[in-house]
Amino acid sequence: MDIIKALEHELYINCESNKKNIFSLVKLIEKNISPSICYELLNCRLAITKKIDPTTEKLNIAGCIKSPAYKQSLTHEVPDWPKEYHLLEKIIHREFLNIAQFWCEFEIYKIKSKYPENEDNKHKKLPLLEEAYHSKIVENIQLSQKLYYTLHHTQPMSLSDAILLMNLSTFIADKGWYEMLESLTISSTGRHFILLTKTNESISTIVGSARIQLWNERHAWLSFSPFFTNEGWQPCIHGSIINSPLLTRVFKTSCIPKLDSIHSFEKYFDEKILKKNHICEVIRLSVSGTVQECIFYLFLTQKHLIRELDERGFYMAYVIIEQPWLMNFYQELELNGYLSSSYKNLNDTGRNTYKGFWIIPNLKTELNNTSFKNYKKIVIKNKRKSNYRNL
Repeated sequence: MDIIKALEHELYINCESNKKNIFSLVKLIEKNISPSICYELLNCRLAITKKIDPTTEKLNIAGCIKSPAYKQSLTHEVPDWPKEYHLLEKIIHREFLNIAQFWCEFEIYKIKSKYPENEDNKHKKLPLLEEAYHSKIVENIQLSQKLYYTLHHTQPMSLSDAILLMNLSTFIADKGWYEMLESLTISSTGRHFILLTKTNESISTIVGSARIQLWNERHAWLSFSPFFTNEGWQPCIHGSIINSPLLTRVFKTSCIPKLDSIHSFEKYFDEKILKKNHICEVIRLSVSGTVQECIFYLFLTQKHLIRELDERGFYMAYVIIEQPWLMNFYQELELNGYLSSSYKNLNDTGRNTYKGFWIIPNLKTELNNTSFKNYKKIVIKNKRKSNYRNL
C-alpha cells in the first residue's frame, strides 16, 4: 500500500474519516517508517512549545497542550519530517483533540483489536459488596497466561493487556496523565496487585490494580524521578510526625531534623532507612466503573492492597496521590496510617498532588475498622472542612 496516497485520501477526500482506518495507517507507519511515530510527533511539538514560551517547562504535558504557545507551535513547519508525518498530523488535528489524546486512543485500539468484540458478550452488573471480591499480587504479569475481563472491553484478555487497558482508559484517557504514554511497559510488566470478582466461572473481572516496586528497583521509582523531585514540590509534613516513635521501625533515628527543602528532607529520609526490604513504592493505583462504582472500588482496592502488603512484611510504602477521596479520608486517621511529605499544584488538574507514605500496619488497622458506609461519611465530612489545598 502507498501510505502517502492513503493518507492523502483520508485528508482530502474522506470528509468524515473512520478512526479505525487512521489507526490502520499508523500501524503501517510504525512498521515501515518509525515504531515511535506518536512519540516523535508529540515531543517535537512540545519542544517547539517550550522554545516559544520557556515557562511551559514547568507544566505537565496536558498543561503544555492547553497553552497558547502549543497552539502557536502547530503553525511551525518541521522540515525534517517525512511527508507521511505532515499528512498524519493534519488528520490527527482534524479528528482528535490533540496528538497525546490520539496516541492514547491508538494504544487502546491496538489492545482491543487483539480481542474482537462479540455482540453476545455484555458486562454484568457487579455487586458493591465487600465479600464479592478478592485480591492477589502477581509477579511478572507479562508471563501470565490467564485471561481476565475488564470493564473497558467485552472480551477477556491477558493480564498484561488488561492492566494496560485499565491504565490507558483511566489515567490517560480520563485524567490526561499523558506522561504515562512514554512508559507503558510499567503497566504491562512487573509486579501488580489486582482486585477481582469472586466467581464460579473460569474468568474473573478485574476492577482495581496497582504496581508494586521494591527498594532494589528504586532506580525506576516514580517518587525519585526528576518530575517528582524538583524544587516545585512544597514540604508539608506535620511537625508532630517528625519526632514520632512510629518511624523507629524503619529508620536509624526517630528524630528527623527540620531541613530547608523537600529535596534535602527526602535525601535525609532515604539515607536513614534501616530496613530497606520493608519498604516499597505503590504506583498506578487505578479502578474502573461508574462514579459510584469507582468510589467503592477505590476504598476496597486500598483495603485489600494494604492487607496484601502487610502479609508480605512491608511496613511503609511510598505513594503519590491525587484522589481527593483518599486525602479526605486520611485526615480522619488516628494512627498516622498516612503521612504527606510534599505537594504540588500541577496546574491543569485543578487540585494538588501529594507525595507521602503509607504506614502499612497502622493503615491496615484503620481500614479494617472502617466500613464503606463510614468511609463515605468521613470523606464527605472532611471535604467540607478540608485542610488540604484545592480539594
